[in-house]
Amino acid sequence: MLAIRVPGMAYQPPMLGYKQLLNFGAYSIPDIGGWMLIVVGALLFAAIIKEKYTKPSGRLLGILLVPAFLFSCSGDKAVPIKLNADNCDFCMMGISDGRHGAEIITEKGRAYKFDDIACMAHYCKEHKDTKIKAYYVHDYAKNNELIKAENAFFVSGGTIKSPMNGNIAAFSNKSEAKAFEAESKGVETEWTAILNK
Repeated sequence: MLAIRVPGMAYQPPMLGYKQLLNFGAYSIPDIGGWMLIVVGALLFAAIIKEKYTKPSGRLLGILLVPAFLFSCSGDKAVPIKLNADNCDFCMMGISDGRHGAEIITEKGRAYKFDDIACMAHYCKEHKDTKIKAYYVHDYAKNNELIKAENAFFVSGGTIKSPMNGNIAAFSNKSEAKAFEAESKGVETEWTAILNK
């Protein structure tokens, strides 16, 4: 199937490289995952050739496999939330506040983003079969910075107002959480209590 049809011309985007049609051009190059695959493949090929001709003890192959293993284990890293562009995967509202958002990373590496910590908790309740690798929440004291939920300090209630009325604020620093607790007249809350609410 052709991507673009122009009478008298046939055009298909290039698999690799550059191609021009009328007044625009198309580039196609590997992204970071493609380059990592190429590098790991080249390293493995070099290790196999070296082993075939020099008969090493296999240490080189082991050393070359370590980067591949490390790249494969980095699947629980937070994916930045794009404010005013991403939508909440629970309530479908646009995410515009960089202080109350949250995110989960599944075992398969997929990121689900939320405009409120409560939306994340509700989503997890409704999708109990989803295997979650990591939970992230916005640090209330910093704009649009995600921190691991299990390391955060939570304050809820009082004068806190969040987009979907979860009214929870998370902090990476305990002293900041305590000061905000007194200021907002909120209460300290445990992460497990939020998740099981």
